[in-house]
Amino acid sequence: MSLVTSLQERVRQLTGDDNIKIVSSAETNVTANTSSVKVSSVVGALGGFGLSLSLLYFKSVLIDD
Repeated sequence: MSLVTSLQERVRQLTGDDNIKIVSSAETNVTANTSSVKVSSVVGALGGFGLSLSLLYFKSVLIDD
């Protein structure tokens, strides 16, 4: 029994509706849908560095020693 057939049967049981049609078929993904780990690491490191610099700047401006 295929996945589609078993899904149709389950929906029929739950809803009591016999008019169930499959509109489109599933397609396999040709390319991977992942982002680059290197790019994400560099962006995260730059963001953290910028955040730490801005915190140090605001600390030195707001707190007078």
